[in-house]
Amino acid sequence: MSVGPAPRKVVVDDTDSSINYVGDGWFQDHGSTDNSGNFGPTYQHTLHGTKSNASLSYSFSGSNIQVYGTTAIHNNSGVLDPWFECFIDGIRIDNSSFTFVENNWVLCQAPKPFTDGKHELTVNITSAGTTFWFDDIQYVPSPDVPLDTTTILIDDSDPAIVYDNQWQALGGTSRMTTKTGGSMTFNFTGKSISWVAFIPTELPHTSSSATYSIDGGPPSTFILNGLSPQSITIYNQIFFTTPDLTPGPHNITVTNRGSGSTTPLAIDYLLVTNASMPNTSNRDPSSTGSDPSQSSSPAQNNSGAPIGAIVGGVVGGLVLTAVLLGLLFFWRRRRRQDNDLADRHAEQVQPFNPGGAILEPFYVSPQQTTQVSPMRQAPLA
Repeated sequence: MSVGPAPRKVVVDDTDSSINYVGDGWFQDHGSTDNSGNFGPTYQHTLHGTKSNASLSYSFSGSNIQVYGTTAIHNNSGVLDPWFECFIDGIRIDNSSFTFVENNWVLCQAPKPFTDGKHELTVNITSAGTTFWFDDIQYVPSPDVPLDTTTILIDDSDPAIVYDNQWQALGGTSRMTTKTGGSMTFNFTGKSISWVAFIPTELPHTSSSATYSIDGGPPSTFILNGLSPQSITIYNQIFFTTPDLTPGPHNITVTNRGSGSTTPLAIDYLLVTNASMPNTSNRDPSSTGSDPSQSSSPAQNNSGAPIGAIVGGVVGGLVLTAVLLGLLFFWRRRRRQDNDLADRHAEQVQPFNPGGAILEPFYVSPQQTTQVSPMRQAPLA
């Protein structure tokens, strides 16, 4: 078990397009060294190799960076081939090599403490014909680094992993359970998860099994392969990888089915493949309208039209008709009143004023005045 929780790391495979390879001698390898040594297969079963003078660089934002590869150094009378040097922001950092073939070897790593921030890693290689093998980069990301579509390494000491009381330390760097039913749970966000551990030669070699369950689903069984009688401890063994899941939050429960007389269920670290969360809404974020899912009637039947909507439509139609009839009646009455008013205005006699002349009152002289009595005719001239 690790001393204190180890930070989560981003794992960058040699095939990642953000790694810049310089030189014409680089080539891709697919698993040719996977069975070499006892440190397990290469990450993703791929390597980048070169037999000439070359370099690689990688820009990142974070700290605590390590470069992994397959070491196969030839020592010719004190002259090492290939020779390589690692730099961060132009400052040389420690490197390490081994004369036997081993995968998952730490070629170089940043000193501790190491300031978090934006940095550039550079590896310069000089080769006289022996292949330099590069596998992957691991680093602790800065808090603002997006982790979508990345692979995260989660150490067994991570506080988010919940173990029951059947687990114990293994080798000072891992944990194990030898109890039937010993289990752990872990919540993660991503689309797949891999369980990686080592198989110790000091404990029983008989094969056993365990199960994992995703989100409370049915358990899936995986085999805990035992070791041959004369075998040494082997590391970085992938016990299982889940099928691709729907990207998002998940829970995994792992349960041991072995016992104290079989190979233990051990854990060294988990690899979680992250993915962007799916967009579950097609609504415009700027829209202030109500949620359509909240406006449907509880009595709605998907097999036919909603009764409430039909009744509401009929009542609404009747009300609308009544309003229209009322408006029509009012319009016709108003129009009739307007016509009557126009007729009354037409019957009023206006003074006749031809040419705009001022009319004076017409007076009849008194001698010309004849009083007319009823039934009496005026005298003849």
